Amino acid sequence: MPSRKQPAASSKPPPARILEDLSFHRRLWAIQRIGWVVALVVIALALAGLFGSGPLSSVRAGDAALAIEYDRFVRRDAPTEFRIDARPSAENEVRIAFTRDYLHSLRIDSILPYPQRVETIADDVLIVFRVGPQTPSVRITINAMPLHAGPLRGNVRIGGDASVPPIPLNQFVWP
Repeated sequence: MPSRKQPAASSKPPPARILEDLSFHRRLWAIQRIGWVVALVVIALALAGLFGSGPLSSVRAGDAALAIEYDRFVRRDAPTEFRIDARPSAENEVRIAFTRDYLHSLRIDSILPYPQRVETIADDVLIVFRVGPQTPSVRITINAMPLHAGPLRGNVRIGGDASVPPIPLNQFVWP
């Protein structure tokens, strides 16, 4: 009868003993789940417009005499657009007054239609547009670029008409 050989001693070291710390792993899993929730919330807010265009970002304010549409959240050195609907005065002019500090925080790239004149009066910059007779409303588009990051606040109103309250402009400029 053939003899059985004993297996030779292995040259491999024995497997390392893994220390388990279940309380540490439970804390780590809880932190991971909190991170997942935070990441999902940030993604949902980004899709909703927190960092650019979207329903959270788009603002329309005003009434029939003066209305403005703009983005609440914009990026520094990125183009943004203001759309203003205004009713002309009896002199066939539309006079839009912006807070000077607000307007100086922007680089204006274009204003359509082209204004007849621009004036600085006290703390406001007045932009005057000439319109044809019996024009019911004028759409003014201003393309601008914010120059600084952070909160950007100002007002827009109809120049020379104190009966129409100013519309506050509240934006946040991301870096």
